[in-house]
Amino acid sequence: MDNKLKNQISRVVTQWADWVGKELADSQNSHQTIHKIFVMMGRNIEAQISQDIKKMTDHKPACYAGCHWCCFGRVVCTPIEAIALAMHIQHGSQENKGTLVMALEKHIKGIEGKNDPWANGLSCPFLRNKRCAIYDFRPMACRGLMSPDANECKLAARALKKGKKRDVPYYPLFTHFQSAVQSGVMVASRDMGFDWRPTELTQAVWLSLQQDDPVQDWFSGKEFLAPAHVEFDESNLVGEVENDGRRWQK
Repeated sequence: MDNKLKNQISRVVTQWADWVGKELADSQNSHQTIHKIFVMMGRNIEAQISQDIKKMTDHKPACYAGCHWCCFGRVVCTPIEAIALAMHIQHGSQENKGTLVMALEKHIKGIEGKNDPWANGLSCPFLRNKRCAIYDFRPMACRGLMSPDANECKLAARALKKGKKRDVPYYPLFTHFQSAVQSGVMVASRDMGFDWRPTELTQAVWLSLQQDDPVQDWFSGKEFLAPAHVEFDESNLVGEVENDGRRWQK
């Protein structure tokens, strides 16, 4: 990553950390705040990616509706993303909620107790008929991952099912920006004293659905998502900038 891009990424992290920190500190309605942050994350990432794609002259993303080969393996998200998705499922239609919860529960049982639960290439529990059942509420990692070669993605997914790993081509610029937005959200959450550590999506959503009110629990400082935390070095927050103390007060 060249210095120009590093500086751009650092600015994105700082901007998002400042905005999210103020939203959390000034929150009058915790549910609306979580929803607003999640929606703005998605809109911002998609707008930036769309802008970058327009500048491309060749090797544009091969992604299309129904192409689902990236929907295998682990997805890492921020606590806010997991909680927002759980809220979306909880407040959806009873039929849709029942279907999603059932698929999620089956998936959780399928990976339980395995040293490498993703080695067999389990598909995402939110994948239905080769399409995302939560598309408008999909995590940021899903929004930032795009490939110029759908066939390579297909081969990688098939390799996972055999316990093998195969690299696929993707656009680093998109994932750098997506990670910067997520880092900004995590920095703000950390500095406010909330659970900020990245989590495995399916376990985090499942744990959130087990709470009577995951939003209030998160705002009260409870770390009910701890079992879903993934190993993460805090110094690796993308574009992290020096901070001599919390920027905001609750």
